Amino acid sequence: MQPKHHHSDRDIIFTPEPLAKKLILKIPGVAGDTWCDPCFGEGVFYNNFPSDKKEFYEIAMGKDFLSCDKKFDWVVTNIPFSQP
Repeated sequence: MQPKHHHSDRDIIFTPEPLAKKLILKIPGVAGDTWCDPCFGEGVFYNNFPSDKKEFYEIAMGKDFLSCDKKFDWVVTNIPFSQP
């Protein structure tokens, strides 16, 4: 039996891009705001942020958000859930 969601081999469920777009539209950001996706995954949030002032982190890519000391106006993601 296959799950309905796109997922990795580690049971991580990725957010569908249409859902990420809908969620981002609900954020009352303004021009010039900075955006961050601390769990990049496949980039569906980061790639749809309404600004060029954006940054991502992804521990699997060697970028650990928990070691970041920057401040952002918006931090938006679908945090990873996985079975060990």
